[in-house]
Amino acid sequence: MNKHLDQRKLEIACSYDELGSTCRLRREYDLAIQHYERALAIRLKILGEQHLETATTHNDLGLVYAGQGQYDLAIQHHKKALAIQEKVLGPQHLDIAQSHNNLGLEYAGQGQYDLAIPYFEQALAMRKKVLGKEHPDTVLSYNSLGYAYYNQNEYDLAILYFEKVLATRAKVLGKEHPKMALSYNSLGAVYYKQGQYDRAISYFKKALASRKKIFGEQHSHTATAHTSLGNTYTEQNQYDLAIQHHKQALAIWQKVFGEQHPCIATTYTNLGHTYSKRGQYDRAVSYFEKASAILEKSFGGDHLDTIVAKDKLLEAQSQTSLE
Repeated sequence: MNKHLDQRKLEIACSYDELGSTCRLRREYDLAIQHYERALAIRLKILGEQHLETATTHNDLGLVYAGQGQYDLAIQHHKKALAIQEKVLGPQHLDIAQSHNNLGLEYAGQGQYDLAIPYFEQALAMRKKVLGKEHPDTVLSYNSLGYAYYNQNEYDLAILYFEKVLATRAKVLGKEHPKMALSYNSLGAVYYKQGQYDRAISYFKKALASRKKIFGEQHSHTATAHTSLGNTYTEQNQYDLAIQHHKQALAIWQKVFGEQHPCIATTYTNLGHTYSKRGQYDRAVSYFEKASAILEKSFGGDHLDTIVAKDKLLEAQSQTSLE
């Protein structure tokens, strides 16, 4: 009788788990947590703390909290899941690799890249051994390490991993695949940070060409590629080319989002910065004014982006008064 009752309760736990997953996919995170917590309570009572189904529920809760940006709670649950998996599963099981990857992403989400990197490295080592060097999950691990090192300003290591991603994608997916543009953009961003603008432009041009071909001239991804090129040409003091790309990005954003979207404010700010560097402060003032107005309307006057835009506006206005 007790076994039958326990089995029925475990079936109810599975139902709670399914409801939680449905809510998580819909981003109804509070409801997802309620369902997962109910599943966890049943599984802890009947199966105990060291059962794989208990680990699964900890993992699910970790994913929800990560989706909410509550990384401390996400880390807490994913560490519990990992401890169970390491005890019950073999040392090279892919669920363990996934838990390492989850923890790496959560530490990265907190900006703790020094803690994220060892988890990404563990995930990579397991995936290479079990899945091989060219499997999509292995490539994701290369990519995660690339971004972690990029955010730590360790640019040579970032380039090393991003180049592995690019080479593997080109071989496995082909040079026309949409993910190639992501790799071009990643490498361009690293070279931009290093001040190697010629190399950055080379990769950003490839990203733009790819996105135009795949998404068309009027897509937001194409606008983002124009923005990357515009910012790089500004740093090279090639102002005509910078303005050309920023205005192309602006036209796309206006078509896609209308006149009052924060992306348009960002583009106005980029144009203002370019005209400021060029010494055309009156034009810079005009764009900074437009950016400030959109940001204040969207986020309020106390938002950091609004404050930064107004500071740039005041700086350009002060330069105008000196002319």
